[in-house]
Amino acid sequence: KAGKPHVIYYNGQEGARRAFNQIKKPKEVRYAVSIKKVQQFLPDELQRWKSAYTKGKARPGGKHLLANTTEDKAYAEIIKKADQFVKFIDNEDLSMDMALFDNIVMFTAFDNDVQITVIQSESLYKSLCTLFDLVWQSAKLNIS
Repeated sequence: KAGKPHVIYYNGQEGARRAFNQIKKPKEVRYAVSIKKVQQFLPDELQRWKSAYTKGKARPGGKHLLANTTEDKAYAEIIKKADQFVKFIDNEDLSMDMALFDNIVMFTAFDNDVQITVIQSESLYKSLCTLFDLVWQSAKLNIS
């Protein structure tokens, strides 16, 4: 209905692939993600992401908030070469992934399996972008 958010749920690796395939060179994108968790639950998807950045298939300028793990730091080195912006949050136990793009909010929960909620809502998107940007301002550029 008009004015109401459109919500879709996905589960498991196949659902994750279908959900993530919706992200195709968005105008601007913000991610908060634990690469360590993605590597644990969705290793094929992580490989696809790395390949896309290495081959220049991602639009430059994406903002990535990553967890403070060895895996996340290694991923940061790959995506920085694709003109992506990276900052780290002081948290090794980030058990979710959030993507904000094109009036879409995508939450991925890593529990016993992967569960993804995709919400298309301009007002929710704008509100979460504001919160993301506040965290971005306080995040660290590099963590040793």
